[in-house]
Amino acid sequence: MLDLLAKLPPFLLFIVIILLILSIVVISLWGKLTAKWGKNALGVGDTKDGSPKVLEASKKKVSAVHKRSCGSCVLIMMGEREKYEMRMRKTQNRVLKDQMNFTEQKIIEIQSLFIDSYTENVSHKRAEEKANGRDQENIEYKVFYGLLRDSLILVKDEVRRSFKENGFFVLSGNEYATYVKDKTKYLLSILTQNIRNLYPAYGMFISTPDLIHDLESKLSKVEDIVFEVFTHAKETKGDADKSSKSLGAEFSDWIDLFIS
Repeated sequence: MLDLLAKLPPFLLFIVIILLILSIVVISLWGKLTAKWGKNALGVGDTKDGSPKVLEASKKKVSAVHKRSCGSCVLIMMGEREKYEMRMRKTQNRVLKDQMNFTEQKIIEIQSLFIDSYTENVSHKRAEEKANGRDQENIEYKVFYGLLRDSLILVKDEVRRSFKENGFFVLSGNEYATYVKDKTKYLLSILTQNIRNLYPAYGMFISTPDLIHDLESKLSKVEDIVFEVFTHAKETKGDADKSSKSLGAEFSDWIDLFIS
């Protein structure tokens, strides 16, 4: 029951609280009891002489025990509910940020892998052709670096979309391994397609077909990095879900103590 109350939207929680309070008041009136509200004592029923008892302010001091008004109880519960929802939002919002921070670190590894390979291939090609094109080599490096950087931005956007929309968090075993393999191939295809479309077709030491072949030959190494990225994302999401569940239990316990 209390768990259900904790999950209610603030408006419905307010209505439930009001109904509970009204029920208590009705029961009190039916039993001809005396209820204390703040500093006032409300008498209900008949006096000894049979005349109706008039509602009046009590001249006696209220008990040392603090008695909250209905309005105060509602405001307190709504305030606690708002704090709980804010903590839940912070916990979930932090998930994607942590996932993408780790992804960006790993994308730098992929970038270094491809740049090192490209630079080495250009140097070998220039040596084979016995060319003195050091300046040309620098130009080609800058061209490839710019294309690679822009292509990896597209890859990062796809990874972010996967974190937000795909249900890989619940996968495990062979299903998860297959998911990572397929995702790696797709991410690499995004990168190679963008480079294929924009890489100069002529005047380069490394031709477009040779470049694409070299990039695709790194599939195994890229897959290892992608596996780390998505495994970290799963763990981050799992930790956040545990924190959210703990916050929900904490709020439920608070309602239990407050009502009792």
